[in-house]
Amino acid sequence: MEKEKSKIAYLAGLISGDGHLESKTNRVIIFSSSRNFSNFIVKIVKELGFNPSIFFDLAGNEWKVAVHSNRLQNILIENFGLVKGNKTLTMNIPKLDKLDIKYFIAGLFDAEGYFELDKQRYYRIRLSMKHRKMIIFLYKQLIKLGYNPTMFYKADGANVVCLNRQKEVRRFKSEFNLFHPKWLLIK
Repeated sequence: MEKEKSKIAYLAGLISGDGHLESKTNRVIIFSSSRNFSNFIVKIVKELGFNPSIFFDLAGNEWKVAVHSNRLQNILIENFGLVKGNKTLTMNIPKLDKLDIKYFIAGLFDAEGYFELDKQRYYRIRLSMKHRKMIIFLYKQLIKLGYNPTMFYKADGANVVCLNRQKEVRRFKSEFNLFHPKWLLIK
């Protein structure tokens, strides 16, 4: 990752999926089941000049990276539409330039994205969230970037964006800076 704004856009995407801004403090939390990925998040946060801590939450069975910073919280709120507390239905859609939108999307996919193997042969990349406006935003952004995503809603209230075409799956994986180790399993 290059410049500060792009790193923060990536973190905003991560937090939009697997994190939150605490409502009564200045603490920013990002979760991950992967220790290696959590260490990567710590590295990015340190490069931005913040002092993170990392700990394992036994109750949640996940690693958490915490940053106490009014400045970081304000940047995430003012520039990326994140909100304090429960963001599931209240988060605003960010307004980003073309470069930063890719970093935001990469962070979102590192947090909430996954892949499936269809018919033991074809990969598809998906992202599922309950925040319908965010899924619609993601769907439209992927179209603007030249992809042909599909979008559907599940009975449990989740909204899904999917890339099914193998050429697009390969393009997505090479075009976006995905850092979570789960993406290494796509061959």
